[in-house]
Amino acid sequence: MFDRQKFHIAYLQKFMRDYEKSLEGFSSEEQLQITDNLLAILKCFRKDNPDYDRAQDLNEELHKKFKRRLTNYINISPSEYFSEQSQKHLDLQFDLKLPEAGMEENFFTKEEQDSFLNKAENLLKNRKRSLYLHMEGSEEEGTEGLRVKTKNKARRERDDNITKLNQEQTALLIHYLQTGKIILRDEDLNNKEAGYAFSILTGYSADSLRQNLSKAELQRISTKKNIDKVANALTSIQLLMERELKAKK
Repeated sequence: MFDRQKFHIAYLQKFMRDYEKSLEGFSSEEQLQITDNLLAILKCFRKDNPDYDRAQDLNEELHKKFKRRLTNYINISPSEYFSEQSQKHLDLQFDLKLPEAGMEENFFTKEEQDSFLNKAENLLKNRKRSLYLHMEGSEEEGTEGLRVKTKNKARRERDDNITKLNQEQTALLIHYLQTGKIILRDEDLNNKEAGYAFSILTGYSADSLRQNLSKAELQRISTKKNIDKVANALTSIQLLMERELKAKK
């Protein structure tokens, strides 16, 4: 028999898992912006006559702001959970092998849909509070008493060329330095610690670097273009060292 309450809980949990996955690679400030956008989309679906046009406009605003960086978010599409008879709802029915999956009566009633949207809204608002706490103050707390000063520092922009490598390429460099045993790795230098250390050195967000160092993110950003950029940067360093060596002969 179809346990509607159990399914409701599973659907809410799956929404939050997908929501968290869709934020990977974004800084805390960017996650806050995306969450605000999701809350605005959710409100479009709480109306008696859902405002699909406004929801589409809100999604387009995110596309314009983050462009290709939004690929993971688009593929996961957390806002799809808000629509009636959502494909997400249908997918979960089949994943859980419900009797007569896909039948009309398996979808949420109006009351169940309203309940889901209320709970999803509360969870997103709680996530916002958590993000605000993480961003609180003008300094980010590091490890072993290390504090990363952020006040009055220039904010890095995408491809601003202040350093040779962009944020994703910097994360790849950290990965190669750890793999090559140039810097500490694993339990001696976790992703959070590495993120803070290289945030000081490069000005990139410590939280974003940490997320880029996750296994899934490293796989995503290990493109030929990014690897070439890191390789070229290391070659430049090698040429500088060779020049110094020649001068000492």
